[in-house]
Amino acid sequence: PMDGKGSGFRVVPMDGKGFGVVAEKTFDAGDLVYQEAPLIMWNVEDATKTQLLNLVAAIAVLLSVFLLVAFNAVGFTPLPLAAAAAFALRRRELGMPEELQEQYEQLSSEEQDQLKGLSDCSSGEKTMMGILRT
Repeated sequence: PMDGKGSGFRVVPMDGKGFGVVAEKTFDAGDLVYQEAPLIMWNVEDATKTQLLNLVAAIAVLLSVFLLVAFNAVGFTPLPLAAAAAFALRRRELGMPEELQEQYEQLSSEEQDQLKGLSDCSSGEKTMMGILRT
């Protein structure tokens, strides 16, 4: 845990802003202040893949709605509607790429709670992808 004991800094509550790190000594340029292993590793390629899959899911849903309206008059439900709905529901269920989901599931419950406690700068409901993008 990041307690700062003996490291030249301390973690203190900041009015209206959560917690902050305050130096207790002068640090020189290049000094290592704190180091820890990441809980989850994610790269730009993963982010791009996620955005592309979300776009494909949105297009599939829109196309399916259009087809449903077009074929509704004859009482026929187009196959793409079922496929798009399944795809969109699967994307929403995971909320993040499979690679990240696997890493998340390998964390202890304490580490998962630490990750869930981080900030999400996106608007709307707090999500794991919002936390990871912050």
